[in-house]
Amino acid sequence: MRLGAPANGATGFQPVAQPRGLCHLVPIDLRVCRLQPATDYNVHMLQRLGPHSANALTAGRILLTPVFMALICAAPGTPAVGWLAVIVFAAIAASDVIDGRLARRWGSASSGGRTFDHLADIGFILAALWTYTRLGLVPWWLPAAIATSFGFYVVDSWSRPLARGSLIGSRVGHAGGVCNYVLIGVLVCNDSAAIRALSDATLHVLFCLVPVYSGLAIITRLGTRSIPAPVAGLIPDPD
Repeated sequence: MRLGAPANGATGFQPVAQPRGLCHLVPIDLRVCRLQPATDYNVHMLQRLGPHSANALTAGRILLTPVFMALICAAPGTPAVGWLAVIVFAAIAASDVIDGRLARRWGSASSGGRTFDHLADIGFILAALWTYTRLGLVPWWLPAAIATSFGFYVVDSWSRPLARGSLIGSRVGHAGGVCNYVLIGVLVCNDSAAIRALSDATLHVLFCLVPVYSGLAIITRLGTRSIPAPVAGLIPDPD
């Protein structure tokens, strides 16, 4: 017999009803309690590793450099390998753009980090162009012009009284660095991936531009030796 109010209106025993949904509140609360420590741990690890993310990307660029060299060496006659080289180049170029922004985002920008970034850049550029020189696609004087300009950039920066051992970039030099990346991008797409969109004559014109802007970077530095860096257009972080 079901317990409850009798049909004839007489009083009787009625069980106390449990609040609706109470049985569902406990597992939800326990779930929140379990997630909270995990969330705090993730935030802690992000704050701990975030300041090192820029240097990690730069180190990744260094590790990918020999991979890129091996791919462009194996690319002739194998377009699939050439397209893989395009993907690796895109990752390297993206890391060069992102690492500076990460350093500023986490407040970890420093002269040591900038030097590390510049060395990774010039190492990749010279290694890639040297490989293309060995393949007979690029003249030897092209990487030589870039190496000469970068060497002067280092010597000139360290010889300035206000440099304090750090590298002082210039807007012309920064533009030249971007052009160097663009040139490698053209080579990996046009030759390694066998797109063949540009003729040899067009490529030769691009090659001739390299010593022009490399020499211009040297000339602008020579003309600003007696001028303070900010006034001369030199900037501590060209990224």
